[in-house]
Amino acid sequence: MVKSFRRDIVQSKADIRAADMAKRAAEYASRRHERPADVASAWYTSASGYRPALVQATTHQRIPRRIFQLGKDFASVMSGRNAKFVEQWWTLNPDYEYAFFNDSHARRYVMARASPNESQAYLYLLRGAQRADLFRMIWIKYEGGIYADLDSKPLNPLRSVIPPKASAYTGRSWSFEFLAYEPMHPIIHAGLEQMTKRVLAYVEALKQDAPKACLNITALVASNSSQKTCFEKSRTCFGAHRCVVSTTGPLAYQAGIGEATHRLNCRNNRRVFRMGECRASTSIAMQRVHVCEDPRGAPSPLERLEKARRTCNVSLHLDCRNGNGGAVRGTKCKGTHYSKVGPSPFNFYSTTPLLKGAPPDDKKTSFRVENSGL
Repeated sequence: MVKSFRRDIVQSKADIRAADMAKRAAEYASRRHERPADVASAWYTSASGYRPALVQATTHQRIPRRIFQLGKDFASVMSGRNAKFVEQWWTLNPDYEYAFFNDSHARRYVMARASPNESQAYLYLLRGAQRADLFRMIWIKYEGGIYADLDSKPLNPLRSVIPPKASAYTGRSWSFEFLAYEPMHPIIHAGLEQMTKRVLAYVEALKQDAPKACLNITALVASNSSQKTCFEKSRTCFGAHRCVVSTTGPLAYQAGIGEATHRLNCRNNRRVFRMGECRASTSIAMQRVHVCEDPRGAPSPLERLEKARRTCNVSLHLDCRNGNGGAVRGTKCKGTHYSKVGPSPFNFYSTTPLLKGAPPDDKKTSFRVENSGL
């Protein structure tokens, strides 16, 4: 009788626990649609300009169906000359989510998700273009997806060209203005490491006394030396090309491509590679990189110029730097563009982490060389 009573008590306690677990499971299931499915969703849905996918994809794809773009704020972009391109990314790709990251939202993500070296490098960057360079690499490293510059015009729906099993999708020009990768791809790992190391090396050099002496134009003239030579001897950069393009931009990205391909046994002789040259790679992700081929036939000079700005038949980059040459009519870089500021590395890098928000990089330039002849 006592044993039966105890068994009943144990059974009732088990029933209570089971009922409680079932209740909590039901409550969680009822709220699950309110919760982001993953980390990327949490950051996406809280970004400005967020647009959910309007059509559910019918096939699985290795590259996440998420498009993201960057800028100072969404309202100004949608009232500017690139607004039509932004809208076209939505309308052509209804099966993709879309998010716009402003500077503060991107910064919060970097501080929460990036490695210590990556976040430290990000905090030393003074120019919005540099932060956009580093952020796109950080996001794609951890979350994957599609990135397009604001001045990139979409040409065709992504679903019509990206193979479901592709780990990355690119053209033979390996544009940095359009990126499509699965998370944790070896190329993004290597490229981001290249950028991080270069930024931290320049900042460390700028903390020394030698680069500061390069700002003394009178002393440089007296010693018959140029400011460019002075900074380069101090192991720092000089000018927008070296301080941005080669450090956080396309050249650093392509250096990462070369490092990843040679380390993982691809057959390319250059930094970049063509379709099939990584077929025997030791990395499955490298084997599955899709590099689209150019159409057959001899292109005209204008077509060759456009090809350099085109990623397959998906995206066309209308860079303001090509406006003066007639390649992109009606575009001209603003005075606040990174290519328009003074060449001193102190215009691009801070020697202390910017812990209290983004600098007013588009409002003033501190270090210019005025009529020095240097």
